[in-house]
Amino acid sequence: MRLEIQFERISKNRMIPIDYQYYISAWVYNVLKQGNKEFSQFLHQLGFSTDNKRFKFFCYSPLIVFRPKLWKEKNLLEIKAKELKLRVSFQIPDAMQYFVQGLFAGQEFYIGDKFNGIDLKVKSVQCLAQPEFNRIQSYVLTSPTVISLQTENDKYAKYLSPTHNEYKRLFINNLLEKYRVWSNISNTEPEEITSDQIIIEFGNEIKLMGKFIKPYTPQCTKIIGYKYKLKLDAPADIHNLAWNCGFGEKNSQGFGWSEII
Repeated sequence: MRLEIQFERISKNRMIPIDYQYYISAWVYNVLKQGNKEFSQFLHQLGFSTDNKRFKFFCYSPLIVFRPKLWKEKNLLEIKAKELKLRVSFQIPDAMQYFVQGLFAGQEFYIGDKFNGIDLKVKSVQCLAQPEFNRIQSYVLTSPTVISLQTENDKYAKYLSPTHNEYKRLFINNLLEKYRVWSNISNTEPEEITSDQIIIEFGNEIKLMGKFIKPYTPQCTKIIGYKYKLKLDAPADIHNLAWNCGFGEKNSQGFGWSEII
C-alpha cells in the first residue's frame, strides 16, 4: 500500500537539514504509536525477523517539493513552497489499509533538529493505486539504495557499489529474505522462488549518496547508498514486495524508494 500525503507548511521558517530522513521516520513511528501502540513498538524494536535479519516493511520517498534551494555549505534545504508531499508505503494485510490511512489524516509535525526545521500539517491522505506488474519492470531509485557486506574479519559493515562483484547476489538475497519473512507472518503458502528466477540489470548512471542518520547526536551514523535505474525480471510477488517495502536495506529510514519508469 502506498499513501501520498499532502502537507501545508504552517510556519514561517523555511530551512530544514539536508539529512531529514530520520525525522520523517520518527514521525511515522509516532503516528503508528498513536493508533496501535503494540504494532508500532513491534516495528520499532523487533520488526519482522529471521536468521538475525530484521525487516520493518515500510519505506518513504524523499520530500516532493517545488523548487527547493540547496545551501550545501550549510547542509540545509530551503523550502519556500507552502505545499509539500510525501509518499509512504507499507506491506500490510489488506484489512489494515484503511486503518493505517486514517492515522495520518489531520496530523501535525515538526521536521528538523533543534536548529532548523519547519512545522507541517497534513491536508490530505490519498491511497495510490497498486500497479499491475509486468514480469519485466523498470524502476528508478529516487532515494539511495543500500547494500552492505560484513565478513568475520570486518568490525563494521562495508557499503557496496553496484559495480562490486557481490552486489547483485546480495541485492537478490535481500529480496528473497523479505519474501520469505512476509510469507511466514502473513500465514500464506509462499510460491517457491529462487535466485535463479530473479534477473537484474543495473543502469550505467550510478550516483553515490551519503546520508547522516541522527545528525548532531552521539548516535550519528553515515550511511552510503547509490541511486540508479534498474530492470527487474521477477515474479509479481517480488515486484509487489519491492514496491511496498523498498529495495535493499534500511528501508524504514527512507532508503531504497523506487518509482516505475
